[in-house]
Amino acid sequence: MSQSFTNHQPLIIAMGGGTTGERVDTYSSWESSSPPNGDHYPVTTTLADRLAVEDTGCPHPNLLLLTTASEDGHHNVDQLVDALTKQYQHLGVGTVKTLRLVQEPHTVPHAAELINWADIIYVTGGNTHQMMRVWHEHHIHEMLTDARRRGTIMIGTSAGAICWAKSGWSNSFYTNRPFRVDGLGWINTIICPHHDAQPFRQDTFNQYLRINPHLVGIALPEQAALLTRDLRTITIMAMQPSAVPAHLQQGDRIRRLAFDEPIRLDALTMNARQ
Repeated sequence: MSQSFTNHQPLIIAMGGGTTGERVDTYSSWESSSPPNGDHYPVTTTLADRLAVEDTGCPHPNLLLLTTASEDGHHNVDQLVDALTKQYQHLGVGTVKTLRLVQEPHTVPHAAELINWADIIYVTGGNTHQMMRVWHEHHIHEMLTDARRRGTIMIGTSAGAICWAKSGWSNSFYTNRPFRVDGLGWINTIICPHHDAQPFRQDTFNQYLRINPHLVGIALPEQAALLTRDLRTITIMAMQPSAVPAHLQQGDRIRRLAFDEPIRLDALTMNARQ
């Protein structure tokens, strides 16, 4: 881990979607809401990516790509890594390394070393169910918790947004029949990524929250990101001018979230228990 010059709590950035210039054929079971430019998707996550880099306080921070969710046979991981490496080095990252726990199981013994080395950990999208199972099998969840205590910045999209939360509304099996998957539990909410772009998530997420009013749900659009430092207060960031606002749901109550408006999740969850 590089020498950091910040003295605040490390940032977590959970993106509802977005693309980073990857080739269109990187994905076999998903289409972005952003139309491609020829053979490549556009870069739509720069504001969030730059924020992660700047928040390290390091001139050239180290970036670790944790691709567990993408190693599911539905992604070309090499192409995804190439696009992310190009994006982050353009933003000032020094060295980029990748931890592939599924495709390269021989790297598992080096997981702790790589996670300790990173200033930023980026969790890619894909199969959240597989990712969480593999992380628990190899104690990655414990390593990530220790890394956050040391000040590592965490960022991710889709599965890489769900993982920081209590749970998420996931299409892990690519059946368009989403279901709840447990995350690390750091942020006390259930996150639904791609909410604006994938209608099959919307009604099921709404119905699930209606019958579980003790939960606080965040419907997170593709071009928006959830930010938090203390895990209790969140804000929603627009990554593109066209970003759709997120909304919060508890039972039958639905609240549209203005961009950059601080929301205290701990107050909401206490109200839900009363």
